[in-house]
Amino acid sequence: MSARSEFSKFLKSLSEDELRQELKSLYSSIKEVKQHYQMELGGDAERKKIFDKAKKDIYNLYFIRNIPRKRPRVAKIKAILKEMKKLSVFSHETADLLLATTETCLEYLYNRSYTTSATYNSCIDSYDQALEIIDTGLHTDFEKRCRFIAAKAARVDELDGVLQELFDKVYGS
Repeated sequence: MSARSEFSKFLKSLSEDELRQELKSLYSSIKEVKQHYQMELGGDAERKKIFDKAKKDIYNLYFIRNIPRKRPRVAKIKAILKEMKKLSVFSHETADLLLATTETCLEYLYNRSYTTSATYNSCIDSYDQALEIIDTGLHTDFEKRCRFIAAKAARVDELDGVLQELFDKVYGS
């Protein structure tokens, strides 16, 4: 028998009070459960605070006191994005974070004469993932910002046309 079906049987065997107690226990003992309910039940201000902290953390992985790092910490940036995608309740928040990451990466690329292909790929991946989310029905909310990012990326030789092509797939030319 699978773990999921065992879990379902376990839940069915509990009374309402026991279920409440189990949820309280999970909430207090497992960090991910607590984070999930904070995002799910928290207000807009609380979620905004969490996403703003993630944006700041990502910015700091590209820059040290507003000076570009020699090499951005791409793996750590991806880890933050992965964690925030798991926590996110609303897709527009995830799209906003991915676009902010793309904007930060572009700012980094403007300030560095040379960087690794991992940085360029990170920029492309963030933008592409954001567009995938946006393509699920958020077109009007993000069109202007996405268009601006694609145009801005044209000033980076290695990205010239790449982000515009991704933009055109979602919004048309």
